[in-house]
Amino acid sequence: MIHKHIEAEREDPHPFFSTWNRLYASVIVYTCVLVLALYLMTIALNR
Repeated sequence: MIHKHIEAEREDPHPFFSTWNRLYASVIVYTCVLVLALYLMTIALNR
């Protein structure tokens, strides 16, 4: 009974990007873009 419930949870797709790998990749890309944008803004404002 508990085993079937755990399997059902693992098979459910994430509602935003339909796969967990796409969600993880998008979070990593978003974080890198945010860090790069903040870095460039810091350089531009400290001149």
